[in-house]
Amino acid sequence: MPQPPVPVNGLAIAALVLGVLCFLPGVGLVLGILGLAQIRKKGERGRGMAVAGIVLSAIGALLMALAFSTGGARDVWDGFRDAAGSAGGTFSVDEGECFDTPDGSLEGYAATTGTRRTG
Repeated sequence: MPQPPVPVNGLAIAALVLGVLCFLPGVGLVLGILGLAQIRKKGERGRGMAVAGIVLSAIGALLMALAFSTGGARDVWDGFRDAAGSAGGTFSVDEGECFDTPDGSLEGYAATTGTRRTG
């Protein structure tokens, strides 16, 4: 009767996933190292995944450190903050501007804010 296949190490898989996703690179790096130790100890498969997770996590950590040290992360955050805090939005219309609706009705499109000028 054939032997069942040797299982793949779960920490190696987790390290690879975290390395590919590039968030929490320190966690992926630690899991990869622990996975390699378990693979050596238990004879499991997944050495390549653990090594790839370590390499990708190290690259992610270096890129993250570079972004923070050069101010690139701050520039990205400032751009998000400015876009989220800007007055108006994609569908805002100022007084005197025109727009068309698909069916000619303003139902669900218009909201009154403030007072209306007359005459």
